[in-house]
Amino acid sequence: MTNTTAPLPLIRLPVPPDRLIYSRLPTDFYPWTEVLTDLERRQDPEFSAVMDIQQDSRWARFVWVRGVARGGVGAGGRDVPLEITMQALSQAQVTLTQVDPLVAEIIWSCRATPPQPLTSPWPQAYDELSRERFYGALIAENNCSYWESGRVVSGAIPHSGMACLVVTPVSRLDRTELLRFWQQMIAMAQRANPSFSEVWRQVGMQLSVEHVALDPFAHDITVQAGVLRVAPDVPVQELRPALLAAFRGSLTRLGLRVADLPIGDLNQQAIWVLAGMEAS
Repeated sequence: MTNTTAPLPLIRLPVPPDRLIYSRLPTDFYPWTEVLTDLERRQDPEFSAVMDIQQDSRWARFVWVRGVARGGVGAGGRDVPLEITMQALSQAQVTLTQVDPLVAEIIWSCRATPPQPLTSPWPQAYDELSRERFYGALIAENNCSYWESGRVVSGAIPHSGMACLVVTPVSRLDRTELLRFWQQMIAMAQRANPSFSEVWRQVGMQLSVEHVALDPFAHDITVQAGVLRVAPDVPVQELRPALLAAFRGSLTRLGLRVADLPIGDLNQQAIWVLAGMEAS
């Protein structure tokens, strides 16, 4: 899907402006203490936002996902704490934008990931992104869109003929962490309905045309008695969409919802979105 050229420089992903809270607020006249008070007032379990801080050529960005502060990042993708940023950028301009939780998670998880050019321009690139269940950001000149499972969830798509760049954290997604997450989810579903494993096999058969790793006769991905087993040669880029599709399909057939499962704080963790569950 992407060109195998030398890595491009890191970029600051554009933030969708449709839910802008305030823009270029000068800390000369609106001091940091008042900015912090305003942030504390806005904190709730549904608060997802991006705060950009700029002073001349220096900048920092802070991200919240569902009320949880992910952290801050500065030039070069290095992590920076807010306390030091307030001291170093004491005469800054502050922009705060509320965003979809998925957008916030992509922006944060891609903070140190360089973009890659696509082999095809728009709209031909759409077929590749859809087929590969793309997760991340698509950039074309001044247009940036955010994607989940091969579909646009926010932002502006390119114009026809534009060359495209993609930024995705999936290449950095830890296979062990992904499998541990899905083992937890599958075990919960099995306890909720003991027929889950058999339904998974049926759903996997139906989805195997689109996700070959789900073919129950290939034994690449199997679920027996609520235990997930995955062949070591299945790449994470195939695992992610296949496991997500089979899990969703199995829940739907059983009449279960994710809300019926005792997920605890799993939906507050980064792996929840990286696994694709934000769109569930």
